[in-house]
Amino acid sequence: MEQKTDKKGQLSRKKQAFCVEYIRDHDGVKAMVRVGYSRSTALGRASQFLKEPEVAKYIKELESTVKDTAIADYEEVCRFLTRVIRTDVTDVKEEDKDLIQEKSVTETLHGGSTKIKLPSKLEAIKILIEIRPDIRKYVEQEKDNVININIIDVSEKQYKRESENESNQNAKETGK
Repeated sequence: MEQKTDKKGQLSRKKQAFCVEYIRDHDGVKAMVRVGYSRSTALGRASQFLKEPEVAKYIKELESTVKDTAIADYEEVCRFLTRVIRTDVTDVKEEDKDLIQEKSVTETLHGGSTKIKLPSKLEAIKILIEIRPDIRKYVEQEKDNVININIIDVSEKQYKRESENESNQNAKETGK
């Protein structure tokens, strides 16, 4: 019979390996097979492992580590798209150099020039509207892919307050 934890209260190596495999695709059966269990016992064992608080805690720790280091979260994506929209091609600052997709330098006898290519502001706006439908009210799309944006500068706290007020008003209107 497999030991649940070692003497220090730590998960067994098999359970740790299961947790690492589990966060890859959140499929307990596949994770069990990858750590060496037979397909016939994988479902039952995965179910048992996932019910254990120590296993759930370790999975949560692993996921937060992966989230922090490997995958861009919602806020990070929104910040990146906002940087794309706000970066002026004629005044790329040091902190925005990572946005440059292409750069070519031409030198002549009388000086030189540098051409850079940044991500499309129009595409960034479209993506931002898709993932943040709440900002759609500030954007009006016109023909020929021209987009007018009503830019307002609000703090995050003020933005949340306005969103809550809007939600409360919509709830009142639908409740009448």
